[in-house]
Amino acid sequence: MATFRKLIEDWYVSDFRIDAARDRQEIEYSEHLTKSGDNLSSVTKFIYDNHPDVFSDIIEKMKQRVPGVEYVEAQETQDSYIVLRFQDGTFENPFSSKYVSDGTIKMFTYLVLLHDPTQHALLCVEEPENQLYPQLLLELAEEFRSYADKGGQVFVSTHSPDF
Repeated sequence: MATFRKLIEDWYVSDFRIDAARDRQEIEYSEHLTKSGDNLSSVTKFIYDNHPDVFSDIIEKMKQRVPGVEYVEAQETQDSYIVLRFQDGTFENPFSSKYVSDGTIKMFTYLVLLHDPTQHALLCVEEPENQLYPQLLLELAEEFRSYADKGGQVFVSTHSPDF
C-alpha cells in the first residue's frame, strides 16, 4: 500500500497558469514546479544553483526554440522577491517575465518541468499546444518523448492534429 500511495502522490497533473508563472514570487526554496507553475522563478533559481548542467541544457533548448532568447535568469530583488528575466540578443537589458509572450513563458515552463532532475512517476499535461507556435509542437512532442524514454510516464490530452 505504501508503494502504491507513493506512486499516486508522485503524479503531476499540470494546471499551468501563465499569469501565475509571470508574477514575481517571494524568495522561497522550491525544487519542483507546482501544478499551476506559480513558483517558476524559485524552481529556476534552484536548478541554476544546484544543477548547472541541467540549467545549461534548458537554456540551450530555449535558444533553439524561441528566436532571440539568449538567456533566462531568476534574479533576487532587494525586497525579497525573485523575478524571471529574459535576455533577448537584440536588446541591452533583459525583460521581466511580465513583458515576454505567453508562448515564451509556456515553453520555458515545459522545459523546466521536463528537465526536473527528479522525474515524476506520471506526468499529465492538458493541451500543451495552447499559446505555442505550431512549428514548436514537434519539438515539444520530442521533449515529452525524451522524458518518457528516461523512465517517466507521460499522458497528454490535445485537440491538435499536429501534436
